[in-house]
Amino acid sequence: MNQNQDLVLPNFFIIGVAKSGTTSLAQLIQQNSQIFVASVKEADYFSWDNEYKKGISYYSDAHFSKARHQAIGDASVSYFTSEIARDRIAQDLPPTSHRFIVVLRDPVKRAYSQYVMARFRQRIEKRSFREAILDDREQRLVFWNGRYPTSYLWASEYGTLIELWKAKFPSGQFLFLRSDQLRDKPDATYKSVVKFLGIESKLGASDYGFGISDSPFVNEASVTLLGLTGQTSQLPPQVLTFIRKFTSHAFRTRVMHQVDRFDRFLGRISPGRKDREQIPHLEKELDDELRCRFAAEVKLAAKITGLDLSDWLPED
Repeated sequence: MNQNQDLVLPNFFIIGVAKSGTTSLAQLIQQNSQIFVASVKEADYFSWDNEYKKGISYYSDAHFSKARHQAIGDASVSYFTSEIARDRIAQDLPPTSHRFIVVLRDPVKRAYSQYVMARFRQRIEKRSFREAILDDREQRLVFWNGRYPTSYLWASEYGTLIELWKAKFPSGQFLFLRSDQLRDKPDATYKSVVKFLGIESKLGASDYGFGISDSPFVNEASVTLLGLTGQTSQLPPQVLTFIRKFTSHAFRTRVMHQVDRFDRFLGRISPGRKDREQIPHLEKELDDELRCRFAAEVKLAAKITGLDLSDWLPED
């Protein structure tokens, strides 16, 4: 039973998928005056134990204290792959909050984009992409906070994960979008979201000032949660412990977004730009192998969502 009627809490979620343009979507829909998305994207309240143990009053105060909107959202892509996030949302929030938006991207491109971010931006990955996915079975031995945090493939197994969400929320409302739809037709995407949320569309054609890339760096506003820089190895463990202990997750994320913006600005005018240009394209042989691996998941996702995902399947 819900005991939180007096708190300001979300009544919709953007739950994923990571590296699929969810940041752009959150920014786009917030141009409507009746839509509010949590002040810190990736609040991760329901998926991170350290956040959840602070209590739902903290969650409300930290992220939604200024929200007086018709639609109030939490955009946290960690939820999509998190078992405990599903359980906690079902337990803590009423059925009227069980509205979920999922942005799906070509599963191979999405997995590679996640790898590129880990290796070339966060610099926490040393292996080649082929080595990393060959080790995926071992990566799934690490089950932390209800998900496999070191697997690049798990978040692309759309059929299985969508089925899990549908099973947990049989009466829930779901809106499934393709990331290329967001990129190529932001106006149509916006209208479908506001219709889903039951809100009047108030934007003109000139207000859709968004463009997202299909490069491996799409949605690269994501930042690490370990410290104040993407190069986590530069911070001693004692410093990281101190930061986690004496600052809130919301504060750290705000600061890291600003650092990330500045770092990306420097990247445009420094030799780091050349590093990006040298990132190898995904080899076709490996692309084909992964398309075969994901084929059953893509077909299942298409059946559940009603989306045409045939272009994500392997070539005949």
